[in-house]
Amino acid sequence: MDNIKWNSDRKCYNFWKTDPNNLVYGSFLPILEQAVTLFKGDVLEFGSGHNSTPFLCDFLSEEDELYTFEYDLTWYENIKNCKYHTKKNHNIYHIKDWQSSFIYEDDFYKKDEWSVIFIDHSPGERRIEEIKNFINKCDIMLIHDFNADSMGGAYGWSKVYDICTYCKEIPAREEVPYPSPSTAIVSNKHDINNMKWSIE
Repeated sequence: MDNIKWNSDRKCYNFWKTDPNNLVYGSFLPILEQAVTLFKGDVLEFGSGHNSTPFLCDFLSEEDELYTFEYDLTWYENIKNCKYHTKKNHNIYHIKDWQSSFIYEDDFYKKDEWSVIFIDHSPGERRIEEIKNFINKCDIMLIHDFNADSMGGAYGWSKVYDICTYCKEIPAREEVPYPSPSTAIVSNKHDINNMKWSIE
């Protein structure tokens, strides 16, 4: 950790510096920080965690709401009991079944005005469904573990290229131990390939 060049201007720097494991599990943080800086508004988080959830709770303004959906009951209870969940702009829900959940019935979640949607939920093979159903409802979407299929996963990431107009895969930093998860930036509204993205 001592040889890593940090960009201390970034808020995610503090998450990486405090715990070496965050380099792996939070490899997406620099991209997530840039996304919520470029696109202001309410954020959907599919799958909670000790990197994305506290970072978004801390980074988003009080005017912007964070809606977290968690399938795993242990993770849901864990995050719900964390102090950062007390932020008034954070709403977290336990989802027992994705397909029949309220997110597909409530008009509030059907709106097409979400700024950023972060995809990192379980079961992994379910992620492609939320990508398909929500890609036209947001400015930009980030997909964690985008190289998981090449490491034996069954996420069906090849379908993303048929669903999304713009797609850019960002590898993890070189310092991230193997297996290092990459992050995909996708959108049907904005040409993200013309934007500068940095993992520093």
